[in-house]
Amino acid sequence: MATQRPLFLAAPGVANAQSVSFSQFLQWSDQPVYVLDKDNDLNIAQLARQNASDIVKVQPEGPYLLGGHSYGGAVAMEVAMLLESWGHEIGAVLVRTVFVTNILKFEIILTFETSVENS
Repeated sequence: MATQRPLFLAAPGVANAQSVSFSQFLQWSDQPVYVLDKDNDLNIAQLARQNASDIVKVQPEGPYLLGGHSYGGAVAMEVAMLLESWGHEIGAVLVRTVFVTNILKFEIILTFETSVENS
């Protein structure tokens, strides 16, 4: 029996505890869930780089399943774009209630359009 790919959750801006409770909500599934560390001294790009490196250590190859809530959603999107730039495949990015800046919104649309064009 093949094991399921893990879901990597980026922590929201408030605290890791919210992501832990979100992962507890998913206990009905046998899906492995990892809550990524958050460092308040890092900006989104720096945190995404740290999280992406941690993810590749756990799962060397994609497709990757990513998610996040609020600030964590923005981090998850940045992680996805970074992993893609490293040549990895993204299986899904699950985002809930995220503040999206114009720059990030442009990058999300650009990434989506590029993915659709290459399909």
